[in-house]
Amino acid sequence: YINYQMIMKKLSFTCLGILLSVCTSCSNSDEEEKDWTGQPSVTISDPVGEKDISITITPENAVAAAYTCIAEGGGSKPTAEEVLEKGIQIDATQPSTIVIDWLDYDTDYVVIAAVRSKEGTVASDTAEITTAKDPAIDLGQGANTYIVSKAGTYSFTPEKVDGTPIDGIASANWIWATKADENDKEQKLLDNVAYAGGKIRFTTTGERGNAVIAAFDATGKSIWVWLIWCTEQPEEMEYENGGVFLDRFLGATAAELTDGEATWGNILYQWGRNVPIYAGYDDEWGEEEVFNEARKWTIMNPELFFFWDVSKSLTSVAGSLAAPTTFFADQKTCNWTVEDQSLWGETKTNYDPCPAGYRLPSEKSWGNFFSDLKILEDESGATYTYKGKTAWYPAMNNGRMFDTGENIKGFPAFTVWNCSYMIADPMGILDMNPPYSMEELIEMGLIISAPQRAYMQYNNMQDVVNAHFAVANPSFAFAVRCVKE
Repeated sequence: YINYQMIMKKLSFTCLGILLSVCTSCSNSDEEEKDWTGQPSVTISDPVGEKDISITITPENAVAAAYTCIAEGGGSKPTAEEVLEKGIQIDATQPSTIVIDWLDYDTDYVVIAAVRSKEGTVASDTAEITTAKDPAIDLGQGANTYIVSKAGTYSFTPEKVDGTPIDGIASANWIWATKADENDKEQKLLDNVAYAGGKIRFTTTGERGNAVIAAFDATGKSIWVWLIWCTEQPEEMEYENGGVFLDRFLGATAAELTDGEATWGNILYQWGRNVPIYAGYDDEWGEEEVFNEARKWTIMNPELFFFWDVSKSLTSVAGSLAAPTTFFADQKTCNWTVEDQSLWGETKTNYDPCPAGYRLPSEKSWGNFFSDLKILEDESGATYTYKGKTAWYPAMNNGRMFDTGENIKGFPAFTVWNCSYMIADPMGILDMNPPYSMEELIEMGLIISAPQRAYMQYNNMQDVVNAHFAVANPSFAFAVRCVKE
């Protein structure tokens, strides 16, 4: 008689004992593998990459491992203990491949890796890195407009005209760009806009037009904007009074009479504001038509939430930068800003829209310009010749109205901003020796202190009508013709 139940019970206990023995053996083996003995060490592989660097860190006989990467010359290097305490922790039991993707171009760095043994002994290794040279063309000193003439990769340091850094930048992107054809569905001027390594970078296609790039803070608010003027490098021309002007309006993509509308100044500015506003080619009669031309000839970045708009209120400089597609027009003051009259001036300011090396003109920059113009019979514009060179001034009277924002061409003429305020006394009050101060007269509205515009109206009699300097409300948006500093 065989007791099968007893046999099966004995077999069960035997198998269970074997299983427990095997599991215990495995557990002891794992503990022995982790119970490193001997001196700890760490090695860093040769770095791979040009700017984003890949390295492999291999610890030996360690229970803790960490690394850090610092710029050379940035102060004293941390000790191994400090790296273990404050550095980036990694697996101490096996090699770790690390990609460091925040490095600047053309900069020396040192990577320090440190390990600690079970007994508390510490060891470290270092690797020196020099990143690749920046492939982007640096656009130079701070300005609110950068001229880009060829396809390529470009960069600029986001700083004001006086070199003051623009703090708080978390990202950058394009806001709007002009179309070459009204049927375009995508902008064709630039791409790959990014903020990295303390610079704003982008690539251009070589097409002609204008685009606006903005810097954003961590909340997504626009804190500064720049015009990217995609045109051939403008030429310079000396005028009779010594001013050296660019050969086209700011934003124009050509400079010759035969180039037609490409010579127009479709980029406008409210006085003192460094935010570009698009004009257009046709009149916008009626407030319901405002910015129809801009909507027709520009493309907004679909990733952002900007649109052309009018706000009948005052704002600050920061407020205008946060709303770079809004035309501000306070109905009471005929101004856009609560700031003072020093936003623009004969000494180039941080808000001057011209490229580096150029500024807004003053009255004395023009000299006898108006009296020396030759008006074309078809009223399409005028030419100015001096020292064998000729400048073209098309009859594009584009300007956005101070109270509504409508784009109005009107009669054949052109209007551009000068950099300063002027006093207008249409009633001759000052000739009467009034018993009031200048400030009181301005307060009473008897004389006017307002921004100065250079204004010229054409007619078909081969002369100039009302060619002069006049005042204009600051909330007007007019074109700019830059003069060399």
